[in-house]
Amino acid sequence: MAVASSAQRITLAQGKDKKMADDAIMAGMLHDIGKLLLASNLPDEYTKVIAFANENKSPFCEIEKEMIGGSHTEVGAYLLGLWGLPDNVVEAVAFHHNPSMCIDKTLSVLTAVHVANCLESELCTGNDCGSEKSVELDYLETLGLVDELQEWREHAK
Repeated sequence: MAVASSAQRITLAQGKDKKMADDAIMAGMLHDIGKLLLASNLPDEYTKVIAFANENKSPFCEIEKEMIGGSHTEVGAYLLGLWGLPDNVVEAVAFHHNPSMCIDKTLSVLTAVHVANCLESELCTGNDCGSEKSVELDYLETLGLVDELQEWREHAK
């Protein structure tokens, strides 16, 4: 919910419309749905992924691909596509750890979810935070949004 709320605030702070803000909320709520699918369908394997990622401070996506053969972003986006959710929501789930891999290079739901997820990870304290990637500054630079990052950090707090 924190990622969803932050993603909404980012879109609204950038003057985007209510539809985009609503899609950002939906994508923020669902961005890690692939983790639930993997954990429920491959519980033993996913427990090992989590333990390894936490012990080695490694990004989940990389460890998931190495140990399971696919990542939560891929699994989640596939499911949401099957459900018929909007393309911008599916795209945000698919690329929220690596937004520069997306063809679209505009401020989008993906941008909001990527930044919100990274900022929430920065704010996380405790053993269950994992080790997620930092904000892709090159991606934000391409969009001309690097200067907005500090304001977004304040919104996330």
